Amino acid sequence: LREAGVEVVGPVWDQRVGRAENPAFFHLCAHDTPFVAVKLAVSLDGKVAARPGVRTQLTDTEAQREVHRLRTGFDAVLIGAGTLRADDPRLTVRLVPPGRTAPKRLVLDPRGELPAGAAILADIDSAPLHVFVRADLDELDIGRLEGLGAHVHPVAVDEAGLLSLPEVLRRCRDLGIESILCEGGPRLAASLLREGLAQRLYLFLAPTTVGPEGVAVVPPETRSLPLDEFRHAAPPSLHGRDVLLVLDREAA
Repeated sequence: LREAGVEVVGPVWDQRVGRAENPAFFHLCAHDTPFVAVKLAVSLDGKVAARPGVRTQLTDTEAQREVHRLRTGFDAVLIGAGTLRADDPRLTVRLVPPGRTAPKRLVLDPRGELPAGAAILADIDSAPLHVFVRADLDELDIGRLEGLGAHVHPVAVDEAGLLSLPEVLRRCRDLGIESILCEGGPRLAASLLREGLAQRLYLFLAPTTVGPEGVAVVPPETRSLPLDEFRHAAPPSLHGRDVLLVLDREAA
């Protein structure tokens, strides 16, 4: 800018603060995949649900409102089939004023089992639904999903038989999706973090305990998460009784 004869004042922030303020922009400047943030709500005893497959509301209304506000800043919201079955979510913006466009809804559903009565289908005319399935899924199952109004994307599976997350993200980028908020369960969150595909973590800490039957935030098959690669991107904030921590992955 100075070489072009423009008077420049600043920079007013250091690089780290600037990147934390607009992380998706800086990520897209250097990568061909969307910026991905993971949202998790965790109890004091490290649990995300009372029991497997049981919808559990750990946070209060103020924290839920903040999650809806966060959705307005992303192009899409992502969940897996387990969250779809347990929570039957809509993944729309309802508790705050909506953004310019409704975020797309993304579901990882390898076997194409999305039920016809799922709540996520109620808003399909205003908020597009994209379902990612196994590449070898039967054409009849794909046709059923398309008949429900979903955009279906067959993708390859990895060595564990799970949908290839790098391929899912590449497909999302091809769709024009530049930022994704993952609101899935601990297994999807752990996979994104472990594979280095998530750049931000929104961690809501709820002042409650669930007990020994609860679902741990770190899945049993995952020994640890690479959280030492993350640093605070903003001071902790209070939303009702719940505390929100925002952590960004440190640049290599």
